[in-house]
Amino acid sequence: EDPNKTEPGDCGCGVADTDTDGDGIADCVDPCPNWPYDCSEDGQTIFVAVGQSIQNAIDVVPAGGTVVLSEGTYAISGEFGLVHGVGEFSIRGAVDGDGNPATILDAEDSGRILSINFGQTSASVFENLVFTRGSRAGSGGALGIGNGSSPLVRNCVFEANHAGTLGGAVMI
Repeated sequence: EDPNKTEPGDCGCGVADTDTDGDGIADCVDPCPNWPYDCSEDGQTIFVAVGQSIQNAIDVVPAGGTVVLSEGTYAISGEFGLVHGVGEFSIRGAVDGDGNPATILDAEDSGRILSINFGQTSASVFENLVFTRGSRAGSGGALGIGNGSSPLVRNCVFEANHAGTLGGAVMI
């Protein structure tokens, strides 16, 4: 009976049935209104399949949330690769039957893979990832950690990364 509600919908009276991410679920009931793919019911975990944008997932993951990457190879491009703003967050990859990382982040020698520079603590966990072919003219070919950050890096493999000055794989 709301005069502003002209069609039936999920959101109820006085609330528009807006669908920001175009996934067919109205924002008012969508746990991840800015991520059009899979996420947890509480919106704290964003699931990323090969071919989907890890950076977009990092951009929308809530503080303290986790980006879970499926098994496979993800192409990473750009001088600083994947970057996250202020706040704790984690990235977790898949493992094979022996517990080895099965999620590959491949920069294809085009730049760094991941930069963590905004004071993240060990509450930010990066695990079960293979960092490969990260490259920087400066330092930290695969992973750059700076500005008072101290994330936890666990069960990760670094291979075929290089830098022009320091830290072919990691610069802290």
